[in-house]
Amino acid sequence: MEGALKVTNLDTGTVTMLKAGDFSVEALDQWHKAEPQDGKGAKLLVIDQTTPGIVNMIRKAP
Repeated sequence: MEGALKVTNLDTGTVTMLKAGDFSVEALDQWHKAEPQDGKGAKLLVIDQTTPGIVNMIRKAP
């Protein structure tokens, strides 16, 4: 990961700050959003563990 992210769980109100080298487990079945920090973009590695052909995320229109 590069940069920093502020991740807000919209269902629980929990805020998590992430930076390069951090690890996080994405909340399933809960709306959440991520915002880059420090006025820069961010790069991260996302690993989805699902059965082939199964989608485990839903994108919500902004």
